[in-house]
Amino acid sequence: MSDNANLSARQGRFVSALMTAPSIEAAAKAAGIGRRTAFRYLADPGVKSALSRALDDAMGAATRRAVQAMTGALETLEEVHTDGEAPTGARVSAARVILEAGPKLREALDLAQRVAELEVKLSQGR
Repeated sequence: MSDNANLSARQGRFVSALMTAPSIEAAAKAAGIGRRTAFRYLADPGVKSALSRALDDAMGAATRRAVQAMTGALETLEEVHTDGEAPTGARVSAARVILEAGPKLREALDLAQRVAELEVKLSQGR
């Protein structure tokens, strides 16, 4: 796997531009390269690897933000659900969301744990 340090300055600019540009052509323009060069870069293993890492980093940051927001959202739902003065419809809606989210979160955690266990077994050569 190639390291970002192995990319040329133009390739690095292109990878960075791809993270925010609406299209490959726009990223190429932002990086100061031509369209054909951009597509040639996209076929380069080092560029592919750097782009994959950049996307992984962006998804990790977005996931962390989503988890932080979920905590606040759950607190809001709990407040509405337990507020005896809130309209019944709001309390029922909050309860429904809490009840529906629980099993989905549990399933996601179970799947993540199972995948992690399989990855460990694969790395051990089993």
